[in-house]
Amino acid sequence: MRPSLFAPVALVVGVWGCAGVAPDINNAAIVVQSEIRALLDAGEITVALARATSYERRSPGPESWSLLGRALWRSGELLEAESFYRRAASAGSTEGTLGLARAAAALGRFDEARSLAEQLAADERTHPEALRVLAAVAWRRGNSVLAAEHLSAAAEASRDAALRARLSTAAAAAATMPQNSDGPVILWRGSAGTVPLERDSTGAPIVVVQMGGVAARLRLSLLSPRSTLSPELVGRVGLVVHGDSAGGGHAVAPVELGGVEATAVPFVLQPMDGAEGELGFDVISTLDWELWLSDDRMVVRPPHAGLPAGIGNPGPGEFLERPMHWVDVRVPVDGLDAQLLLLPRLSSVAVAAGIDLWGPSRISEGGLARATVHLAESVDQQPDGVVSLVTRLGGFGARVAYRLESSRDALAGSTSVVPQAVLGAEFAHAWGLRWSSERRQLSLIVLDASAR
Repeated sequence: MRPSLFAPVALVVGVWGCAGVAPDINNAAIVVQSEIRALLDAGEITVALARATSYERRSPGPESWSLLGRALWRSGELLEAESFYRRAASAGSTEGTLGLARAAAALGRFDEARSLAEQLAADERTHPEALRVLAAVAWRRGNSVLAAEHLSAAAEASRDAALRARLSTAAAAAATMPQNSDGPVILWRGSAGTVPLERDSTGAPIVVVQMGGVAARLRLSLLSPRSTLSPELVGRVGLVVHGDSAGGGHAVAPVELGGVEATAVPFVLQPMDGAEGELGFDVISTLDWELWLSDDRMVVRPPHAGLPAGIGNPGPGEFLERPMHWVDVRVPVDGLDAQLLLLPRLSSVAVAAGIDLWGPSRISEGGLARATVHLAESVDQQPDGVVSLVTRLGGFGARVAYRLESSRDALAGSTSVVPQAVLGAEFAHAWGLRWSSERRQLSLIVLDASAR
């Protein structure tokens, strides 16, 4: 267990009150803090979390609380991260306040996130990341011009060349997008329609979209925080590229999917295998949809639009009669990127989890340790590295087989969250999934109408 909130006070006061000792201690603390920040910036989340945990135990206080909160957030321990962020912010830590801004944005409380981030825009340490929070809020409020300005300023303030290039190209793409006074920048028009799903060789669902009259096969992913196009497809469609045309640059494309269309959707260029691109959650989250993987179809509609009779599987009347489970979600945002994270309880412990529409369920070593820390009995682990854990999500509860894998690191320079667990295709195929972009809510729809 970590020390209580009260024990650190005496320790901190005692150390800071010792003239002659404090300078060396402070210098050592600054070195440790810099090391943890560097690890987080490099995407080495597992090592950063271990260092931050050790540092907080040795030197509890605002700086260690905020750094531990940041490491916990990146490693998917969202609820505990928010607790440390709040503790640090209440003690005057600007990084703690920045963490609360990220947490508020992930819950869709954009006014609160903007208010907190604006307080930090002039602080040298939190300035670049506060600007990225402000860009994310502006983007989701339809102000593409302001989002581009914040991303450009964040790029200028960044010391990392790769991150600076990534933010600059994102800013250039955002600057070409129209503004929307009634919601996110990506503006969908049209009516509800059914989209048949194809499958690639791995079993991943594929949707065929139209881009300027060119048909494109895009992989559908709820795990990816950013949508991508292959450089070959970008060349075929004739899109303008901002940044590196071989990969990493951005392009803005018109997209028609089912009965809806948007004149401008931003994509990152990335070489692809088995598909010509990927529709990630940054784009999918701006639509309302139902996903029926068991029947290989998807129903899409613009936000605020109703579902006409006869569209969908099952139809809207039958759909309303089926048992439904609302699910607690977080949507961490960073500039134009967006992630979908659920908070299922694995053996009574809440962990951050993504949804993989075609791969197996899996859990990191850290996620397994967290989920089983309170279990009196040993975990049933198979020789092939599969562990079986009781998983509860909304009104659903079942034993799920997870493949154990080493903890993964994140994209360098990103503030994205590395999920501790992933619910795979077996889970995704067992339900109808429904997303409301306005409410930022995901629901699980029981496929068998007799189930309760």
